[in-house]
Amino acid sequence: MASKPDGGGDPPRVLLHMPVDVRSASLAVLAVLACVYTLQWASAVFIPVLLGLTLSYALTPIVNRLQSWRIPRALGAAVLLIAIIGGTGSLMYSLSDEATALIDTLPEAAQKLRLSLRRPSESPTGTIDSMQKASTELERAAPAAAPESAPDAAATAHAK
Repeated sequence: MASKPDGGGDPPRVLLHMPVDVRSASLAVLAVLACVYTLQWASAVFIPVLLGLTLSYALTPIVNRLQSWRIPRALGAAVLLIAIIGGTGSLMYSLSDEATALIDTLPEAAQKLRLSLRRPSESPTGTIDSMQKASTELERAAPAAAPESAPDAAATAHAK
């Protein structure tokens, strides 16, 4: 083993002998499944707690600004929450008429959508069928509208 110019060699490698056992892998899978089941079971508690923590971190800079304006922290947080809840409530109230109108038109829109989706499958005359009919009509009309063919014209001109 060659040493480096700075006088130090490579550090000795440490080998850990950790056997992978089927029992340890299955226990790890069971532990993960137990955690997922526990989180699902306790979601009624965890979701509001995590939502509260997220809002707390998101609103902390505003509360800090209010505190720098000599407003007590608890009062600033209360004012901020009241403003957010009041703003959300007033927005919902102002949009309630539009939401009611939208909900009233949903059955008609769903019926129109259903009919528009059903119409192509019921009517056999689609775009391709129309194109095929048009090409058939053009093929029928072409011999009638075409002038005398060139070999026939040459033969009649030679016969004169």
